[in-house]
Parts: sequence; C-alpha cells; structure tokens
Amino acid sequence: MKQRINNAAARGDIAAIVRDLQRAHSNGVFKRRGGLMDFLKDLIHSAALENGEGKRSKNMRWSTSTHRVMQVLMRLGGPRSIRLFYANIGGPHLKTLEKKWSQSRLRFKMGLHKDTLVSIKEIYKKLMEANKIIAPVPAELSEDETGIKAAITWCPKTNQILGTCGAKEGCHTCCVDEHFLTDYMQFCEFIDGAQLANYITVIMINPLHTKLPALPVLIRATCNRFDAGAAAFSAQTNGFVQKHAW
Repeated sequence: MKQRINNAAARGDIAAIVRDLQRAHSNGVFKRRGGLMDFLKDLIHSAALENGEGKRSKNMRWSTSTHRVMQVLMRLGGPRSIRLFYANIGGPHLKTLEKKWSQSRLRFKMGLHKDTLVSIKEIYKKLMEANKIIAPVPAELSEDETGIKAAITWCPKTNQILGTCGAKEGCHTCCVDEHFLTDYMQFCEFIDGAQLANYITVIMINPLHTKLPALPVLIRATCNRFDAGAAAFSAQTNGFVQKHAW
C-alpha cells in the first residue's frame, strides 16, 4: 500500500484526487451527502496514522457518520464484509462496531413502556431534522398479529418472562401486565400456572410522510381471549403513544 501511494504521488495522482475533492466541494456534493466528507476524512486520517509496518493506530477515533455506514454494512453484509473492507480499505474494527452497536441499539421490551416510546420519539426527531420536515406530521396506529410457536422463555437482558399472557384459568382472559421474577423457585411456580400464548401482537406507529418509517411501539404475547379491559387498554395505548412518542 505504501509503495502504491508513493508511486501515485510521483505520478501526480494525489494532486488529482485533491482537485476532484475541491471540485466536489464547490459543487455542493458534500452538503447533499452529509456523511461523505466525514467518511473520507476518517479513512485518510486512519491511513496517515499507520506506522511504517502497516500497523493500525489505536488512537483513531471514528466519526458518527463512519460508524453508521459501517454498521449498516455489518448488518447487511455480515462480519465477512467488514473484514474485507477493513483489510483492503480501512475502517473501524469489527469488535469496535459490535460494541458501538450494542451501546446504541434500542432493546425492545414486551409491553407498553415510556422509555421505549421516548427512544422512538428521539429517532423521529432526528429524522425530521435531517430531512427538514416541519412538525406536526399526522400519524396513525395499526395493530396486527401473527401465529407463533407457543413456548415460555426468559430474557436475561430485561429480566422478563416471555411467551405467556396471564394465569391459566377456566375463564382465562389475556393479561397485559409484565412478568418479572426474582428467583428460580418463582419461575418454576409461575410456569406451572401460566397460559401459553400462540400469537404475537404488534402495534405500529405510521407517520403519514414518505421519509418517516413505521416503527413498532408495543409488542405483546396473546392467545386472543380478551374482555372489556382490552378496549380500555387500546384507548390507553393510543393516548400514551401520542403523549410520549409523537
């Protein structure tokens, strides 16, 4: 790589690259593509920090734009794409991207939660600012469900019991409450009397704008046996989403 750069400099290719960058800047390309300049600056600066043996510097700090580009590549192309890019072009290491992804992703909880809705509101706020969308934008909620394989599981990240919709009773109705357990004995006692859910219900918020995506605001397990409280919960969900997520 070093020899190729030296050869390019001798032929005047580096000067040609600089002229192309200046022309793109004059034409407003970097304004239309906000992350392009940060991405190019990071790659060039990373190459400049390499030592004579080609060892990468641990002091390199990648911009938010570069992390976003590489994280999308990681999600769509997998670890092999990142290793290929890293070895031949540059960019953050795979472990760096995985750590950043874990810190920034939204961990969805089953049920209706204020912190989840606030996080969704921040996503829409950033998208509206980036696309210069003037508020307010109308939105509507939609609800649908699909069949799932009935099974009880425990999520260690949220400490929730998943796959049930309340207690198993003669006149069972689906419960919307969360199930948090503190020890193993409670878990065993709970699953003995729990009703398995064979459906998953998802409520989406649908902004009526082409540049704003639909996002889930509530996920819950159910066996589709409800009482009058279900209608009250739907009304509560609608008001709660309007207050905290939109």
